[in-house]
Amino acid sequence: MHLPVRRTVACLPRGRSRTPASAGSSLEVKGDFCHKVKGILEKHGRGGDFVEVGLDSPYRYNPLHGDLDAYALAYGIASLLNNLYGRGKEPFWQQAYTNLVKFVILLHKVLYDYVTLFDVYHGAINPAHLEQMIQEGEQALASGIC
Repeated sequence: MHLPVRRTVACLPRGRSRTPASAGSSLEVKGDFCHKVKGILEKHGRGGDFVEVGLDSPYRYNPLHGDLDAYALAYGIASLLNNLYGRGKEPFWQQAYTNLVKFVILLHKVLYDYVTLFDVYHGAINPAHLEQMIQEGEQALASGIC
């Protein structure tokens, strides 16, 4: 699946600068611009400053880890789905899946103190897993852990 992400550059690194404050950020699908940036950095002796964030790199990004509350995170996921697939005609279902995602996020944060997009996906499509987590939460509440 290809996401409709266009090349976005916050700041092109200044290759000649030796100050540690020089920085850049790039988000793109194909990776050709990232290769150009890496080449520029290597040309100026700063190839080690290039850090790629991806599924097959040692660095990863979890968009659900942060200070935002569960509803804000769920709303962000719902907005992404609307951008990818379009807004439905019935607003009930949009609110329903936003609430489902919010409660799955909350459940994971309460039980495990950490949540990933895979956790949300697994909890949303697997009723048995969701029921098991709800039971774990009830047990934790009864025992006073939460």
